[in-house]
Amino acid sequence: MKTYFSITSNNTVWVLNRITSLLRKRNYNIWELNLTFDNQWFANFLLQIDTSKIDANQISNQILKLYDVKSVEIIKDYKRIKKVFYVYSEDKKGFEKISKTPDKIAEIPNNFVWIYIIDFELWEEFSFELKKTKLRYYEKSI
Repeated sequence: MKTYFSITSNNTVWVLNRITSLLRKRNYNIWELNLTFDNQWFANFLLQIDTSKIDANQISNQILKLYDVKSVEIIKDYKRIKKVFYVYSEDKKGFEKISKTPDKIAEIPNNFVWIYIIDFELWEEFSFELKKTKLRYYEKSI
């Protein structure tokens, strides 16, 4: 089972290294890591960790002991998490096979990027649809 953790820490030197080193030393596999910063000098992490062999509360308590970490929350309500898909194509015809309307369209020289923000319940279905189109894409949780 994979579990999401929301971590807030001071935005200081080596904070990312301290968190990932703690997980690495205990052989916890990080499946996904997103990092954002706010204007109050805080770093906000969204981690997805495989918790099939370990207790999520134990991981949370270990991370919370680290210097500079302010809070750790185990996210149980996955509806709070969305995935952003950045889909790339050289022309607009590549997007004809995708049934969902993009939330944003960006044009980069020689490329188009369509941005989709997908709710938790629709991730799998949308990922499957994208794989059938054979378009390049990048996804991240927010």
